[in-house]
Amino acid sequence: MLLMVAGQIAWCWPIGAMIEIVCHPANLTRIVCGMRFNSSSDRRRRPGFAWPDDASDDARELFEPRPPLRKLVVQVDHEILVDDSSSWSKEALLSGLLTHPYVQVVRYADGGPPPSAARITSPWSGEHAPGWAVLHQRHEDGEVRGFTTGDEQSVSEHAIYGNSALIARNDRNHPAYGSLAPDEALKRREADVLGARVAEEISADLYITRRDYLSGEAKYRAKNVLLCTPGEALPLLGLYLRRQGVFIYFRGVDGKFQYRCSRRLYFFTGALELLPSMWRWSTAFGQYAIAANDDTLPALSSSLVQRVERALQSRDELFTALNMHGNRDSTDDALRSLDTALIFLMGALDASARAVHRVLGISVTPRNAGWQSRNWLDRVAISAPKLAAIFDEGSEAQHLLEILRKFRNSVHGEALSPLTVKEGSDPERILVSLPREDLQAILNSMDALGGRDAWGVESHWDNRMHAEPGALLGETLERVVAVLNRIMQETPVESLPDVHVTPAQCTPPNDPSGRYSDMKREGIRWQLGF
Repeated sequence: MLLMVAGQIAWCWPIGAMIEIVCHPANLTRIVCGMRFNSSSDRRRRPGFAWPDDASDDARELFEPRPPLRKLVVQVDHEILVDDSSSWSKEALLSGLLTHPYVQVVRYADGGPPPSAARITSPWSGEHAPGWAVLHQRHEDGEVRGFTTGDEQSVSEHAIYGNSALIARNDRNHPAYGSLAPDEALKRREADVLGARVAEEISADLYITRRDYLSGEAKYRAKNVLLCTPGEALPLLGLYLRRQGVFIYFRGVDGKFQYRCSRRLYFFTGALELLPSMWRWSTAFGQYAIAANDDTLPALSSSLVQRVERALQSRDELFTALNMHGNRDSTDDALRSLDTALIFLMGALDASARAVHRVLGISVTPRNAGWQSRNWLDRVAISAPKLAAIFDEGSEAQHLLEILRKFRNSVHGEALSPLTVKEGSDPERILVSLPREDLQAILNSMDALGGRDAWGVESHWDNRMHAEPGALLGETLERVVAVLNRIMQETPVESLPDVHVTPAQCTPPNDPSGRYSDMKREGIRWQLGF
């Protein structure tokens, strides 16, 4: 199917953009796996958790599910939120997403709500600010601090007990606020901990803050609350909304307007953001398909994107399983999602080899096309030596392919097995075994690609080697998309008959309201953690 766009004929999927972006696919991996949500078994039971009222805004179908997750409870420092959507930024997107009805937000500030915040006065409870947690003064006879929360219908009184504020005041060796006078640093440390204690008492899932004492390697360890910066919160919030079936790339900070899309378009756009070189391929293959009346190359390029897209969906499923309390079902979900994602990433590399095979006109059957085949690479090197050199012996791409192939081949032999690890007060972690038959080859390649720590490799039992699934997938995804982009950049698509790719065709369509507008691509990319 062909489309006429701006007077030019293009193939039916005007794919991606050849733009200079910095993609970090592992960012969400490090956030979600290094800063996990708290499992239900670790949280205090309280009746305040709420569930979304509605399934969706669409007409009800028999098999349309209700939202599977309860509302996300978020405490956020008021100064982080922005009140103007016209200035597009991560903070504006975060502020808009926090207005979604599936999210329950409690605002907080050291000095309480600003004068502009709405107030409700009741003869029974006095004045309160709906949607706010308001801290009271410390009792003169101790460390007890009260605070108030409420909405339009009710008010709740809470109390903070213990000596956490005292400990923070006396923590003079902590690097936070080291440039301030001692008395001012003391007050800031205490204020920071009190904010975290409020989040603990209201059983918040997230506390979004930039407070120095609550961040960094020596950060305060909150009980049952995930402390995160705005940059860390955005992909976590995006993951939660996607698991609720919500796929939006913009929502106004007042919550009155949003842009939504299908799940397929959401992940398809996310995959294209990882593959900016695909725009050049798509343009060239579309031109060739028209001239030769052969749609094989466009089909292969679309298949490549589709496999990365499905790997991203499997990544979401993996993160969901890793953030659940460890049991047989969640462990099985994690291993299945990891297997699926790795197979799709290997499939993307295979599809790229088939496409290169046709572009170069290699005479042997396409079944022999594969970056792991030295005979086939020798044929590639005849007309595209730089392309073949990507997979030279000892190269990063060759080591990556070795790891990915060995994991894929495990489906033919001993299945990957799980191991649950519990260390101190940290949440349980799920690890996955490395294939024993190919263990040394995998470890050697990991050592050549940043070291075993980067791949999440650990040894805990009987000297067997295991890896943290999120770190393993994150490192693999990051390196696979980098190799795919190099392959597309070095493929001489201009050698195809009747193909003439101009620089203008290697950039996104200049249409702010178009399918791949800057706002849409950025909103989706940020939520995916890139």
